[in-house]
Amino acid sequence: MPKKKILILTLSVLLISAIILKIYRNKQLVNTGKDRNLKTANITAIDSFSKIIKAGDVVFRRGADAISDMFVGLNHTNKSFSHLGIVLQDGDSTKVYHSIGGEDNPDEKIRVESFAEFVTPKYNLAMGYIKLPLNNIALIKLDSIVKLWHKQQRTFDMKFDLKTDEKLYCAEFVYKAYRLAAADTNLFSVSKTKNLIYIAPDNILLEKTRTAFGMYKFE
Repeated sequence: MPKKKILILTLSVLLISAIILKIYRNKQLVNTGKDRNLKTANITAIDSFSKIIKAGDVVFRRGADAISDMFVGLNHTNKSFSHLGIVLQDGDSTKVYHSIGGEDNPDEKIRVESFAEFVTPKYNLAMGYIKLPLNNIALIKLDSIVKLWHKQQRTFDMKFDLKTDEKLYCAEFVYKAYRLAAADTNLFSVSKTKNLIYIAPDNILLEKTRTAFGMYKFE
């Protein structure tokens, strides 16, 4: 058999193998997620957290997919979480506002959902929250800022550029909203790698002024 045909055949086999492996891993991920989603302990924990979190809190989750692994890797100090959002009052209920892109959110616009939807064990391995010392004026400003950005349909920043505000990645969204609301440029630290300055989930999680912290790993 000519070398060219052997090479094409080899590449085809490798490609088919990769596709089969991806399908298998995705199936395993879905099945594991379904198991977590049905466990009473996880359902109880989410219900408990839902009663604790209030408007102005920051909530976190640790996704179970490869993209989440990448975001976890951006954390220098604490690698517990991959994504985060802001809790605000929305009518009679609280909602989580968060900036997200990728397959889960094709239009890349700021998403609004319940806490239970945000941390669902079907797609996540852990959840958490922190409380920050916001006074009433700062909380009102935070509500106005976040809801304005949502109304403006600001999208996820795939370039992870802190210098621009038109698009915001998840940690940047939280970082800028709280600093504007609290009028405090010292709020939250930043992470650095080579010539890049960015905000990682643990920059928010480990904020020195936080007044409370909670975390739960799904079983």
